[in-house]
Amino acid sequence: MKRCKPLPDGWIKTVMPVPENRGALSIYTLEKAPQWTEWAYRFWKGDVPGKETIKEHDWGGYVYRARLDEETRLYYCKRFSIRNLRFLHKPPRARYTIVHEAKMRDFGFRTPKAVALIESRRMGVVVDSALVTEGVSQAFRMFDLFNKDEVSNLLDKKKRRALLRAFGKEVGRLHSAGFYHGDMHWGNVLCRMEKDRFLFFWTDNERGRELKNVPFRLRVDDLNQVNKYRHRMSRTDRLRMWRAYLEETHLPEQEANRMLKRILERSLYFWKKKGWL
Repeated sequence: MKRCKPLPDGWIKTVMPVPENRGALSIYTLEKAPQWTEWAYRFWKGDVPGKETIKEHDWGGYVYRARLDEETRLYYCKRFSIRNLRFLHKPPRARYTIVHEAKMRDFGFRTPKAVALIESRRMGVVVDSALVTEGVSQAFRMFDLFNKDEVSNLLDKKKRRALLRAFGKEVGRLHSAGFYHGDMHWGNVLCRMEKDRFLFFWTDNERGRELKNVPFRLRVDDLNQVNKYRHRMSRTDRLRMWRAYLEETHLPEQEANRMLKRILERSLYFWKKKGWL
């Protein structure tokens, strides 16, 4: 099993017993918020008020959101059970997310704030883990901004175009800094609008990687995740986003054309497979 680098400074460990399986959980919280040890234990058990499941997998992983008794802010709990044996050869995903997101923030990228890490081990191997993060206030999923009437109505034509250009430049900046996301669909990108400024928050970063240079195939993979889904967006709008990406990355024309062709090929294959064409 690959080891993940240690957690950033400021995290403390507490061991909590689990009587039902005679084991123990390692709970990591920030030193400035020790009260989260007990809350993390409750999140692990699902014993929190107003719990709402967002996603649930057959292999045991899930995502749910809930509020603390004394707060109105939402918190998200994402549990990473081991799907199969090949995941034993990867760094624990919840821990890796915290480490990777700390690197992203060092380069000026925004991510939701992690408040607790929970790990269950057997014979020293992490077989189950969860990450609790704080919800981002006044932020919307990019998917909702372009597809849900109650949210998309916040954007007029001018603001919509400005948002697409800003997002294209943000992705270009991410790749230029050496970061690959790995799951860059618009359900994993949050946007907070502040006057004429757009702030983006990257979520679900457990597949992300930091590289010296993001290679062609991984750039295509990220950009295809954005392009392949159907959104209420014209071809012209998609091109605006693409041009903003090129302005930020300064890719040679020949490579840019080859990349765009590959993205369109992969998107068309996906659309045909889905029966959208």
